[in-house]
Amino acid sequence: MQTAVTPDFSLQAEYRRRETTSGDLRSRFSGGFRAFERRAIEQDMARVGARYALSPRTNVIASLIHADRSTALSFPNVNISFKGETKGYLGEAQLLHEAEPVNFIVGSGAYSVDSIFSGFAQPTTTNHQIISYGYANIKIPENLIWTVGLSYESNEDVNAELHELNPKLGVQWAVNDHLLLRAAAFKVVKRNFAVDQTIQPTQVAGFNQFFDEVAMTVSKNYGLGVDVRFNDRLFGGLEAFRRDLDVPIGTLDVPEFYEIERDREIFYNAYVYWMPSQRWAVTGSWLYEHFEVKEGVLGQLFIPKPARLRTLSLPVHVQYFAPSGFFAGMGATYVNQHVQFLDPRSRAISPTQSEDFTVIDMGLGYRLPKRWGILSLETRNVFDKQFRFQDYGFQAGDQTTNPRFIPERTIFGRLVINF
Repeated sequence: MQTAVTPDFSLQAEYRRRETTSGDLRSRFSGGFRAFERRAIEQDMARVGARYALSPRTNVIASLIHADRSTALSFPNVNISFKGETKGYLGEAQLLHEAEPVNFIVGSGAYSVDSIFSGFAQPTTTNHQIISYGYANIKIPENLIWTVGLSYESNEDVNAELHELNPKLGVQWAVNDHLLLRAAAFKVVKRNFAVDQTIQPTQVAGFNQFFDEVAMTVSKNYGLGVDVRFNDRLFGGLEAFRRDLDVPIGTLDVPEFYEIERDREIFYNAYVYWMPSQRWAVTGSWLYEHFEVKEGVLGQLFIPKPARLRTLSLPVHVQYFAPSGFFAGMGATYVNQHVQFLDPRSRAISPTQSEDFTVIDMGLGYRLPKRWGILSLETRNVFDKQFRFQDYGFQAGDQTTNPRFIPERTIFGRLVINF
């Protein structure tokens, strides 16, 4: 709900509840499907927010979130179960000022998360964090936008105790009406969110800051991008992105099983968007992803994660939109993957294993009149293609992460209602 108390002051209120039950959703290149695994998640989230306009160019916004999440993992065949409950608060406030040639954002926040586990060596954990940040977008000269920022984070967590200054730097250069160049370098600490939601800016010069990874991971990020508008119906671009990660493995209370793993991720992406007419849209891209553990072994010994993983994907999609509200689409994605694991006995890197496959997706739907909503039905992996694929859920430490490609036909429907 949202209401305008006065022309300058508005309030928001939001409540969300999630209930999820599943089996083993992970996709592992080496197999190991856990047929008897059962997971259950229940989460309640309540949020209140406010915005106050100090002037036409200056606004203050605030957000307060409370989340209560319970999880359960069980293996009924061997009568083993684990349960956990996490309760947390997140409070944030932000000042935004828009002007020429400089606009800025200044904000601060704090959160506290308490976790209680059964079936684990450490039954109770508490996490506290304080964060402050400032960003300035400077338009000097007219066709350049400089982004300069700095954040400070103080964390007390079982995984790591950090007090980090995180610089941010980005630039966007509009060479002309058709060509935009982007570059950025910034440092980020992955917060242990009560929920994955924040009012802090999530991008620097068009590059994402926040990724789904292990809490307290410190990353240094570097990006280059080129965006091209060939004409009013054809767009394309290139992007290169590198991330150097310090990932905490284990807990500080057990130093003999604790280390900072150093990983590297590299992304290359080329994309094109084409609208041959008002009813048709064609998209295609070339995406190369490289993950490598540069230093550390505990994460690979305790978690089924690769030492090196390279994935090339080439998705092409065609969509049709009818004036009556009906729409349909079809896509094909070619995937080529190479993976190497750490041998737990010799601690040597195993020979490279490879897989390549193509999946076909199809869908159709209808946009309800007067923008009341959308009804759609989609089928992924239409021809029930079987293949091996290593998903990237190991980076988040979240075993419920859905893989991008599933080696079985999947059909699902969606109904969205607006009122």
